[in-house]
Amino acid sequence: QEDVLAITPSLTKLLKSSSYVVHSYTAAILQRFVTMTPIGDKFRRQLSPEAVHSVLVQTFDPLLQIITSESYLHNLWPYNKYAMSALMDMLGFSPPKSIQPLLPQVMVGITTMVKRLTVEPNKCADTTFTHDLFETLAIVVRVQLSTAMAEGRSIPQPGEGGIDTAATGKLLAVVAELEAALFPFFQEILQSQLEDLMPYVFQVIAM
Repeated sequence: QEDVLAITPSLTKLLKSSSYVVHSYTAAILQRFVTMTPIGDKFRRQLSPEAVHSVLVQTFDPLLQIITSESYLHNLWPYNKYAMSALMDMLGFSPPKSIQPLLPQVMVGITTMVKRLTVEPNKCADTTFTHDLFETLAIVVRVQLSTAMAEGRSIPQPGEGGIDTAATGKLLAVVAELEAALFPFFQEILQSQLEDLMPYVFQVIAM
């Protein structure tokens, strides 16, 4: 774990390389570090959630920049699945509360990519990127909803049932924000019958 944390600054610099091979392989290495397990113990991660978050904080900006880069729209690799997988796993394995400050930026990046996919659905051929994109969106939605519930319950309210009312109000406010951000894209996907994306939309809505 200490070795991974020690080389993370160097890996962060490599993520900023203009070379597709360099920053893609760097993202793949990061994703491997986050998901690897000790020998003989496949149920435990090599890195602690706190260590994963430390790596995420250092690599977040360049990873998101790679994912949303428009340069991929004009060459053989329209989207970078390696960066997408790395970001998804780092968000998923970090302590949920710790990633809360990053979620607004993640949401902007994810909705940008979902919009591009609705405009150019033929680019959905890379199922790994599409899957991990929507899994990342699901992480954002899940963390925001659970955080809203927790914050609502922590608000002291006079009278019987007051705390539940606060929790419900907080939750409904977050749901309204998510609907405003996501439903325009979801509506386009469903109306256009984009079959490769429709299952992911139903998955997120069901949350």
